[in-house]
Amino acid sequence: AQEIIDGLELLKAEALGQIPPLNLKRTVIEIEDKSEVLAVRQKLGVSQTMFAKLLHINKRTLENWEQGRTKPNTQAAVLIKLVNNRVELTIYAIKNGIITI
Repeated sequence: AQEIIDGLELLKAEALGQIPPLNLKRTVIEIEDKSEVLAVRQKLGVSQTMFAKLLHINKRTLENWEQGRTKPNTQAAVLIKLVNNRVELTIYAIKNGIITI
């Protein structure tokens, strides 16, 4: 958490002209293949309805992603990748009411 705060303070200092421009690298986060969304949902062990609620999206949107008709936007892709990287934590949070779906 402190790293995030430090990073935000650096960005603020740059924006105020207090330090030289930072040389930041932009990383594009996207879902490469329709099977990635399905794989994350299956890894989590939830239905389409439950996964859609977890992501705060319409079930039809999730169906479109899983069938390759559309791709998740950047914000959704980041969330899907976070869930994928922390499946156990996500399951714990669901089971203990920290996340409600």
